[in-house]
Amino acid sequence: IDDYAFGYCYKLRSVTVPADVTSISETAFYADKSIVRITVDEKNQHYSSDDYGVLFNKDKTRLIKYSVNSHNFVYAIPDSVETVCDGAFYAGYNLARIMIGDNVRTIGDEAFMFCEQLTDVYYKGTKEDWDKISVGADNEYLLKANIHFNATEDDFLGEDVAIPTTTERPSITVPAITKVPSTTSSAETTTRLPETTTRLPETTTSAPDVTDVAHTHTPKLV
Repeated sequence: IDDYAFGYCYKLRSVTVPADVTSISETAFYADKSIVRITVDEKNQHYSSDDYGVLFNKDKTRLIKYSVNSHNFVYAIPDSVETVCDGAFYAGYNLARIMIGDNVRTIGDEAFMFCEQLTDVYYKGTKEDWDKISVGADNEYLLKANIHFNATEDDFLGEDVAIPTTTERPSITVPAITKVPSTTSSAETTTRLPETTTRLPETTTSAPDVTDVAHTHTPKLV
């Protein structure tokens, strides 16, 4: 699945990645702000997803695409993640708190762009470790949030945070994305406008005699 193959598909909500997909560009779903869930077939040897519908590479060292419209306002990045890819959380309007492990080394360009509700970042490492992370461009919402260093999961969740359930899912689902419907599908219909053959009535009125013009009137077309 090539670069921007489904980029800017603002109405795309659910994606199922079948077992035979071997390559997904990290910008394949770029800026898809309505995605609720990405599900990867467990038999896929190259990619995986978690219970929140987030897309990773197989060993979960790269977080490729977060389900930005999942209505979860807290998310803990797995400790295995080393890279948060370009645009991974792009338009995560609901995201208010995030936990980042101390294995993260790179946060890509626009990874947290338009995460306007993001107020708190809970980082498991020290401030010195945080300063070593390579943070790409256009991540202002991440950098201006309150960053809590040496954070634990208890700090992250807190007693005042209720994690919303994720059982409600929209009914719109995109089928296996490697299979493109044939253009000769029987479901395809072609509608023609009816052909019109209306003719103007033929007139057989002979030309008036030039000597009787005063008594001649022009016939009306009906």
